[in-house]
Amino acid sequence: MKAIGEIGLGRAARFGVMTLAMVPYRLALFPPLRSLWLRALGARIGAGAILHDVRFFNLYRRGLPGLSVGRDCFLGDECLLDLAEAIVLED
Repeated sequence: MKAIGEIGLGRAARFGVMTLAMVPYRLALFPPLRSLWLRALGARIGAGAILHDVRFFNLYRRGLPGLSVGRDCFLGDECLLDLAEAIVLED
């Protein structure tokens, strides 16, 4: 497994865990349910924030604790957020 050799077993395991953790997020039909799930995984999401079908990549790097969405922010369908580093969206 060349890929595991390059990124390491820890990152490969984290990738697998985060991929599985996002399954309920993808199945959640309503923004409040998505926000609740993301909060449970460590994201900081302000009151009144609406997250539609937002996509994430590089979750195995910084992860959802690196996501901070302010109050009343709106993220529409197909927004793509790279969580290789922290993302802060202000109120």
